[in-house]
Amino acid sequence: MIPVPSSRFLLYGAVAACPELVKSGVKMQLKLCLDRIRYKVGLMGRVSYKNYAEFNAFNRGDNAIVVATQQWVKKTFPDRQIFLVDWGMVNSVKPEGCDKLVVCGSGYFFPNSQGRLSARVADDLEWVKKSGTELHFLGVGFNYLLKWPNLQLAADSSAIVRDMLELSSTITVRDRNTQEFLRQFTSKPIRIIGDPALFIDVARRTDRSLINGRRLRVGVNVPFHGPNATEWIKKNLKKLIATLKIIRNKVGCDFYYFVHYGAEVLVAKLIKDSGIPLTVVNSSAVDLPNEYVNIDMHIGGMLHSCILATAAGTPSIGLAYDHKHHGFFELMDSSAYCIDASSFDAEVLLHKVFLLLENIDAQTEKIKRRREELESSFREAVSIIGGDASDLR
Repeated sequence: MIPVPSSRFLLYGAVAACPELVKSGVKMQLKLCLDRIRYKVGLMGRVSYKNYAEFNAFNRGDNAIVVATQQWVKKTFPDRQIFLVDWGMVNSVKPEGCDKLVVCGSGYFFPNSQGRLSARVADDLEWVKKSGTELHFLGVGFNYLLKWPNLQLAADSSAIVRDMLELSSTITVRDRNTQEFLRQFTSKPIRIIGDPALFIDVARRTDRSLINGRRLRVGVNVPFHGPNATEWIKKNLKKLIATLKIIRNKVGCDFYYFVHYGAEVLVAKLIKDSGIPLTVVNSSAVDLPNEYVNIDMHIGGMLHSCILATAAGTPSIGLAYDHKHHGFFELMDSSAYCIDASSFDAEVLLHKVFLLLENIDAQTEKIKRRREELESSFREAVSIIGGDASDLR
């Protein structure tokens, strides 16, 4: 009998091959100092996430998706080869006959305000057609901003999605929004399994809350990774800081800022400059989940700050700027704790914080139970991708 070669897993992610975290050098400190002065005197016009792009800023949530997928593939198929491929770089891969291209989570389907997908998606489609590689979607998402309520895909982008789904062997998605979106283009089974980062390896929580008499620990994250996030900060950061001061005065908590994109070190500095004591957690995607274990609740703007907190068993309040936030909190049966932050309302956030504090034990148990339920579906999805099944039923 001729041996059949094992298939390779090509894990295709927005940030697959993790860049090295850049330490804060003199040049970065000078930029931070300048932007802090601009913020203080009200000259916000030139404050931008782009000021920090040269310091290898990347989205650690996107990287966490691939880290988690890689962990599960290794557990399930320890002898298989795994290659990490960044979005837009699939043409650099020399295909082999048994390859499996796994599109890992994230907002792979993310049109602009005119309903057009990135040219990268069309390039991916052509590569899959030419290479004959087996295509799988694992916990993928459809991103669209809250300020685009009636977004429709352009005809050419719709055709690309339809063709990609036709070529796919399995389709799993992170939430109901994505499932409903993709159902417009295929009759194939589309299963909701959650975002892969929800299943990242994390240390077990031992001390739930205040049983040892310590102060409440509250995580904070504010997006600063694009033009929309930059505009939000210019408009709302001072309001958020004032709200954090109210929370601190009323409950006597300590704040921990979780950096998910390099430019956010500026946000942490600005919060500190306001007089709020702050511990900054600036870790890799592998280490972030274990840091979230150490806090009691989290207020997160970046979706994956909420997802990684949830993976660690820490209840979150989501500051939503995209429909994907609502999709995740709905999936976790926790919609009450996701608020529309496109126009910031301090009273709404305060209400949610105190509501969560009143129900923190029940909410902790709820997200733990829901994650365990979803994990079995995620495990099955990975197993089927690595096997010979042609679809996920």
